[in-house]
Order: sequence, then structure tokens, then C-alpha cells
Amino acid sequence: MLERINPTQAAKALICLIILFLAYIIFNQTPDTGKTHVALTLIPDDAQIQVDGKNTNDTSLELKPGNYTFTATKNGWGKFTIFVKVGSEPLKIGLIPSPVSEESFDYLQSNPLIQLEREKWGGLNSALIDDQITQETPFVKLLPYEDIYGPFKVDYSSSDDRELGIAINISNSTPPGRKNFLGWLGQQGQDPTNFEIIYEDFNNPFLGDN
Repeated sequence: MLERINPTQAAKALICLIILFLAYIIFNQTPDTGKTHVALTLIPDDAQIQVDGKNTNDTSLELKPGNYTFTATKNGWGKFTIFVKVGSEPLKIGLIPSPVSEESFDYLQSNPLIQLEREKWGGLNSALIDDQITQETPFVKLLPYEDIYGPFKVDYSSSDDRELGIAINISNSTPPGRKNFLGWLGQQGQDPTNFEIIYEDFNNPFLGDN
């Protein structure tokens, strides 16, 4: 004779099966596990977006942590590029090409609120990049720095050739001062080859003196 099933035990078993089934569904239908949400604001909103050179129409992305290049292009507007490191925290980025044609200038003049939005995102982008540069290259907190005995002056600016867009600018220097700068940079634990170095008052010493 079959043993009668206890209703309480049957209910508990059913609940366990439901929980296991739901856990399976959630785990297998969450492909973005380990990815970070990146929200893009596009101005003008019909510009073409590229992420690491690949076209996309999405302004809500799920990306694995790493360094990315975001660009936005549209006829009559200058190409906009921003280098961003995606970590574990959600990010908001503004893609804001600049006007370069009469039509695009007229568009912004006719839509002052959109221009204000562009300016807002320009400030937010700058704050984001400055924060990431400071985290990745802490020594920029020392800049601007001037050694009157070197002599040399060091500051940093944007660069289109490096991740996070940083360039090291050297000014007020002499030939010995430029060599002393490289020594100073090494003392900060930095490798000169990791940066775009711009000698504002002289050619790069690795290319020879003029």
C-alpha cells in the first residue's frame, strides 16, 4: 500500500521547486551579470554613436569594466570623442558634438535650452574625466608644479592620443631643465613613455635639439 503524502511536506517541496526554478530563470536570463550600466545622452539626438569604433543606436548600455572610446558624429557637426574607464559603478556620459556649420549654429541659437544642456554635459564630462585621471594618475594632484632651479614647469591638458585623454605640458624650461623634468617624473613613480609629453618651448629631446 502506498504511503500517504503529508500535505505540509508536499507544500514545502513545491515551494522549494518553485524557488529553484525561479533562480534558474533569473541566472540564465541575466546576460549582463558582471557588466556596468552606462547611460549616454546624445546632443543632437540623431547623431551616430560609436563605442570602440562600432556603431550602435543604444543610449543605454551594459559594458564590461575596461577602457572605452565613445564618439558621436553628424554632418555639420564636429566629431566628438571621449575616453572613459568603465568600472563597477554606473556612469552617465554626454556625447556633445560641436557645431561647425551654419545650420548647426542656427539650430543651437534657435534652441537655447539644448545649448544649456550641452554646456551642462560639458561640465559633467570634464568632472568625470578629471576624477578618473586623478584615480589613474594620482601625481596630477601635484600639478601645476614649477621648479625654478630645474628650470621647468609642469601641467597637464587633454590629449586625443591617450586613454583618459591626458597630456603632460612642459614650459619655462631649458635643455637641462627638460632632462631634470624627466628625472622628477621618475621620482613620482611615472614612466615617461606612458604619457604624451608636449614641450611647449622646445622639441622633444628624444628627437634632438634644434
